[in-house]
Amino acid sequence: MANMTLTEFIDKVGKAAQSYYPQYKILPSLCIAQALLESNKADYRKGLLTLSGLAKDCNNFYGMKWNSTCNCDRKAYKTKEWDGTKYIDKIAYFRKYLSIS
Repeated sequence: MANMTLTEFIDKVGKAAQSYYPQYKILPSLCIAQALLESNKADYRKGLLTLSGLAKDCNNFYGMKWNSTCNCDRKAYKTKEWDGTKYIDKIAYFRKYLSIS
């Protein structure tokens, strides 16, 4: 998935969110909002989104970290984590999905 318009993003994430609603009861609108927050750097004036590496490379639109019980692949990224007093640089593993749905 490359860069896309805001409309394309909402359509793609919204369809996946709708398919999961019966199981998880999370409103698709909340899923879309969280995905927008976590996965892109947008230029809303032009209606364009530049997806993060995590979204493009891993189909991970929510910043979900990986652990040994995830039953999915992982990818390491440099990140900053709050330790309670300051941000520290860290390598963290994030979930890598085959697709958005």
